[in-house]
Amino acid sequence: MYECIDGHQSWSRYWCAISNGSLKFWKHPNEEETEKDPIAIVDLSQCASERMELASKEECPRSRTLFIDVVHKRESNRLALKRFLLAADSKDDCLEWMRVTNEALRSLRFWPSDCNRV
Repeated sequence: MYECIDGHQSWSRYWCAISNGSLKFWKHPNEEETEKDPIAIVDLSQCASERMELASKEECPRSRTLFIDVVHKRESNRLALKRFLLAADSKDDCLEWMRVTNEALRSLRFWPSDCNRV
């Protein structure tokens, strides 16, 4: 995941899983297995994009990078868009993540949002 920490921008490697309409991130796969709380959660029901897509080379020169735009509230209670850039290890992983995430987004649009909360 591409992120800005203390003014420095860099890529950080995380284990990611999709569950209950959210992308959840941990430092290591075993943290998900031990039910440790994720360090980040992207609520796909707040997604402004209809689909997760490949980023163009102009948007991100790193290959196999996907992006998704999510609406979030700022401290001032104003709504803003936040773009998440996610890079996969392989082309197959990239295509699978895009397929599964887009399936989840379609389901979230099809069913009322309160039905997706389990």
